[in-house]
Amino acid sequence: MEDHRDDLIVIVAGYTALMGKFISSNPGLESRFNKYFYFEDYDGEQLMEIFRSMCARNGYALAESAENFAAGAFREMYEERDENFGNARDVRNVFERAVARQANRVAGLESPTREQLMELTIPDLRDDEEQDGQGGDKPAAEAEPEEASPGKE
Repeated sequence: MEDHRDDLIVIVAGYTALMGKFISSNPGLESRFNKYFYFEDYDGEQLMEIFRSMCARNGYALAESAENFAAGAFREMYEERDENFGNARDVRNVFERAVARQANRVAGLESPTREQLMELTIPDLRDDEEQDGQGGDKPAAEAEPEEASPGKE
């Protein structure tokens, strides 16, 4: 890094505590990585806005009841977050699982309309346990916890 410092930018990103351990793991890192930026977690409303944006970008509409369900689920996701909270990554996981459930749901329709093909409903947003009536109102991202990856996405 030293030999090419005028031509090189290195960015490392991750959870605050883990990045602190990384920087302190080698005495030379602290002097080389000397600019720090901290980002607050997205709140429930911001998570919902990200979800709406993903839906719109991919041509999906949310049924009104699904919009209300998702807003509550993202508020709850934010309020119950822990050190593994993934911010927009968790929203992306909810979106991808919802699209997969929606595809399975509409595949069973004989002649689905364009609206049915592009609308996400509450069952599309619920995790598998909730589909069976076993769970509460958790968004699909919490159905299968994934290993934490560094940084806010």
